[in-house]
Amino acid sequence: MRKNVLNQPFDTPSGTLLAATGAALGYFCLAAATIHLTSDGRNIATVWPANAILLALVLARPLNGWWTILFAGFIGNIAANYITRGTVEGPLLYGIANIVEVLVAGIGLHASVDQGGVLRKPGMVFRFVLWAGILAPFTSALLGAATASAVFDQSFRESFLTWFFSDALGLIIFTPFLFALFRGDYQRCFQEKSPAQRFESVGTILLTALVATIVFRSSHLPILFLVAMPVTLTTFRSGWLGTKIAIMVVAVVGAIFTLNGIGPITLSSSDPRFQALFFQ
Repeated sequence: MRKNVLNQPFDTPSGTLLAATGAALGYFCLAAATIHLTSDGRNIATVWPANAILLALVLARPLNGWWTILFAGFIGNIAANYITRGTVEGPLLYGIANIVEVLVAGIGLHASVDQGGVLRKPGMVFRFVLWAGILAPFTSALLGAATASAVFDQSFRESFLTWFFSDALGLIIFTPFLFALFRGDYQRCFQEKSPAQRFESVGTILLTALVATIVFRSSHLPILFLVAMPVTLTTFRSGWLGTKIAIMVVAVVGAIFTLNGIGPITLSSSDPRFQALFFQ
């Protein structure tokens, strides 16, 4: 079976170059897009999946190989913040805060990562939520909110809450999927399935996307509970790997409609920033 190049030893030149390039470009694209779509250039972005790329990459590699990935992500972060915010101080300080977040989460989770992934056991789920969903984003939110207050004259309290929830959601939703993707888990799983099983797996994910689209396009009917049904079906039919994709699909579809002022989440408030936090 062909080995996934992203899971090569870190001292392999091709593996190092590919991982660092992916970290820098992936971070830049996601960060620039989310800042442009969810921020006015001065306040904190209300959605932040970019850190999940770095966390997934470092968790898949030995500790002595983390710094190349983190530095590449730092460069991508600075570039994205600079072109969207137009200042130097903010991007540097935001970049430091984000790298601190990834480092805290990575150190806290490194010991619990095994061949089964990061969420295969109940104890691992608790540890993942604790570090990726609470401690790491809390630490970076202090630094990020202080920067927003000092450099961009934003409210520390509002900036802290926005940073914390957007980063926590980004790490919890996207890290498990990206970690499995970078390790080649999806490639191996797809190769091991029969044609009928592949069709079924793709079908349950498409069904999840369809139901999520129907639910988040409706601004009148309170039918959010319907999303749980295809996600549960995917869990039973495709296993934990399918569940990761299904949850990410729901998050992406919901975020797209909510950020465009469409769907049931918009009924919670007329403030777009509150809508984003409510959605998270």
